Amino acid sequence: MSMTLYHGEPNGPSLTVLAAMFEKGVKADLVRIDLAAGARHGLSCAGQPEVAMSVEGEGPVLVVDNEGMTDSVFIACYLDEAYPNRPMLMGGGDPMRYLERYRDRYWSFHLKDVVPDRSSDIEMGRGTFDFKPFLAAVPVINDKPCYVEQEGAADELAAARSNFQYLRRLNF
Repeated sequence: MSMTLYHGEPNGPSLTVLAAMFEKGVKADLVRIDLAAGARHGLSCAGQPEVAMSVEGEGPVLVVDNEGMTDSVFIACYLDEAYPNRPMLMGGGDPMRYLERYRDRYWSFHLKDVVPDRSSDIEMGRGTFDFKPFLAAVPVINDKPCYVEQEGAADELAAARSNFQYLRRLNF
């Protein structure tokens, strides 16, 4: 598989993708381009709908086997799907340490709780991660989108309700 990330700096969406790739240990060719000057529109994949109709506008472009994708949230979702054995919390990473180190790079969040052996996820508040101090430490949390992730729930709607109720009860 060939993978190239065309990114700009300093640029929040580009840094988000670079940080996600670093934390997951994903290897790719990294090519810095001038996003502000519209350099991504000259890429060979620029005509693909996923690239041409980007929500973020001048954000990073990840090209995997000649298929381009844009928007840091979608790229992060792709990385989670393509590398499921390397998620931060389930893979043994420490989200709080990461937040402390890269506090200014967070502009959105994927929230997931895990069982003690980190083999699977579980409804928020029933696993090992303490979300209250983590979310309290996020600068201007109300201005940042958060996405709850949970795969394999027996009853997805009940799990979504449980996760929503847990987050709603948090005070920080």
